[in-house]
Amino acid sequence: MRLIIVESPKKARTLGSFAGTGYRVIATMGHVRDLPGKRLGVDVGNGFAPEYEVLDRAKRTLASIRGAARSAEFILLATDPDREGEAIAWHVAEALGLSPGRTARIVFHEISERALRQALATPRAIDQSLVDAQQARRVLDRLVGYGVSPLLWRAVARGTSGGRVQSVALRLIVDREREIQAFVTREFWTVDVELSVPGASEADHFLARVTGVDGVDPAFPDQATVDTIIDALSASTFRVLEVGSAETNRMSPPPFTTSTLQQVSGTRLRLSAKRTMQLAQDLYEDGLITYMRTDSVSVSPEAIAATRRVIEADYGSEYVPSSPRRFQTRTRNAQEAHEAIRPVDVARRPQTVRGMARGDAGRLYEVIWQRMVASQMAAARIRTDKASIEARRSGGSPALVMLEARASTLVFAGWLALYGATAERGNAPAETLADGEVPAPVNSRMPVLARDQNLQAHAVHPAQHFTKPPPRYSEATLVRALEAAGVGRPSTYASIVSTIEERGYVGQASRVFVPTPLGCAVIDYLLERFPSIVDVAFTAQMEDQLDEIAEGKIGWQAMLAGFHGPFSSNIAEASRSAPSARPNRVGGAGRSGSVADGREAVAETRARRIRSSATSGGPEGAVTGATGDHGGVATRPARRTRASRTTGASPGPTPALGDTAPPRRRSLARNARLAPMDSGSGQSDGAVAAPIIDPTAPTTCPKCGAPMVARTSSWGPFTACSGYPKCKYIHRADQDSDGPGGGPRRRPSSRQRQPDPMTARVVRGRRTPRRPRNTD
Repeated sequence: MRLIIVESPKKARTLGSFAGTGYRVIATMGHVRDLPGKRLGVDVGNGFAPEYEVLDRAKRTLASIRGAARSAEFILLATDPDREGEAIAWHVAEALGLSPGRTARIVFHEISERALRQALATPRAIDQSLVDAQQARRVLDRLVGYGVSPLLWRAVARGTSGGRVQSVALRLIVDREREIQAFVTREFWTVDVELSVPGASEADHFLARVTGVDGVDPAFPDQATVDTIIDALSASTFRVLEVGSAETNRMSPPPFTTSTLQQVSGTRLRLSAKRTMQLAQDLYEDGLITYMRTDSVSVSPEAIAATRRVIEADYGSEYVPSSPRRFQTRTRNAQEAHEAIRPVDVARRPQTVRGMARGDAGRLYEVIWQRMVASQMAAARIRTDKASIEARRSGGSPALVMLEARASTLVFAGWLALYGATAERGNAPAETLADGEVPAPVNSRMPVLARDQNLQAHAVHPAQHFTKPPPRYSEATLVRALEAAGVGRPSTYASIVSTIEERGYVGQASRVFVPTPLGCAVIDYLLERFPSIVDVAFTAQMEDQLDEIAEGKIGWQAMLAGFHGPFSSNIAEASRSAPSARPNRVGGAGRSGSVADGREAVAETRARRIRSSATSGGPEGAVTGATGDHGGVATRPARRTRASRTTGASPGPTPALGDTAPPRRRSLARNARLAPMDSGSGQSDGAVAAPIIDPTAPTTCPKCGAPMVARTSSWGPFTACSGYPKCKYIHRADQDSDGPGGGPRRRPSSRQRQPDPMTARVVRGRRTPRRPRNTD
């Protein structure tokens, strides 16, 4: 009997179903050894030798594998075809002391009978270069984490930690947030004219965009300038100057890599990167898709041929290009030996696998299947018609206005037939405009125009716009940015995103990342003390060196030695200047230096509350975010003082971090105070208006003559004297009429109570010795 060792029980069951009676498949349940959890576990003075320990949960599994290995005539290590899989195979062999003479490594990129047969026919030894690359990454991350984290505890807050790649991702988010807050919104206008051939019906009208005024590019900064152009257009005659037509091919996108799958899954299916990889792992282990951690877009010739047969059967021969499409991977150091993510059998259409892949898994399989089929379909052909038009008047200024009209027509659908008219454009939604440009209108149709033909104007359509800052990162766009910068690899993208969120450094609101004050303070400290750790180029260079280790070009110990020298010097210098006390909160006492002062100021600034939109400016009535000018997110709700409940009062700063550790996840959309400012205009998505003074209440206090102000409590909104606590007069809209504030104060039931204007939640009674449990 031959023993095949894989990682997961599900993968073992799938392989066992077609491996045959001469094989036994057993699972390791993931990693079996790792560095110790409570100490460094790296002997720096002995060539960075890692001190591995068998994981507690793996001891029983290893004992079971050891027993099976004794009776096996040959052992095949069939873990995943990447560095992590190679390392797991090596750890199993080392922990069990397997003899190289009766042990071999096999790899396959899909779980199928054909792939298993090919792997069994080409066994090899464990690739030590891949193992060394994984070891180097693990040791490097351990050195950074154990070196930086204690200093962060002392300088920022207890429980904080710094990661090598995660800190770079956090910096991207923090830098983007600060760029958004520094952005100055600018007003601008566009002017479109509704035109037609004289005598044409309304259905044949088309739009043309003003593109020039008296020979220069138009600038419409305000309404007054637009009115001048409208007056000029009203007195002008319109004539066609040039017409043209061009046909272009729109090519289909390549099959998925790990990063593009995560991006499209996030935008189309609204799945997180972590959830996407979990589902893809299930599909892979069920034998439905190829290996899901890859940066290659290459596809085997057999899979391409099968895909072309499916296209011809479903759409016809005209949708099959004359030659197979081949894609070139653009990712740095891509592993071309891997394949792109594709269905194992493209003939298994999405509707035929619903019994195996239900819910989100079925939807993800459909996305993967569509992408693979579309990648081998013919290009879509689109005809674009253009017309240059002049509007000229005999007197006045401006004398000449230039316009352009465009129409786009789909000549041949090609691969768009698979997606429909709203096919995905690339891998993500359109970026928010930040440069004062708005796409010109594209008409669905336009009449045949001739040069020097006169046109009739029917209406002018001015539109006001405001420049917008770059958008906040979503999971999809953050993964794309990391990939473009060369930071991280297919196996790490999901963990990078989830780690910074679980540590409380960022939160999500409206599916975009907003840094917390804690995250900003961590980045500020790292930028001052360890700039290389959060430097994008330096981190990308380290990733390249890890790739070179995997290729056998450099040694892993030499690479670590080159990093550790400067890094240990930074650690020593930072340790000498770090405070001895460990603060419990950002902005607390016990720190010194400009960095600490800056963190305190930043944290307090970002912890301001939402103010009423009535007191703010901006093109759409901007509302200050829960975190003030920065728009970051407070890590705990602000304490509501009596003054802050008063309309128009200025709330004081709120501590950015409490005494307790931050929660594991930060989902901000449920709390209006924590909703970030909209990336488009610097406005709050979830702002809730402040309480409004009851119109039936007196404007001045009947008792002392002080002004009346609106307040709110767990009893609901009310109007009270601003002279409190000296004067305790209050007025309620629902109070009895037998005296100002003198009627019985009836606590409303939960159905009658108004929601808290700061949290939009109904506050229910608490069970205390003086207040029985509310049973309304």
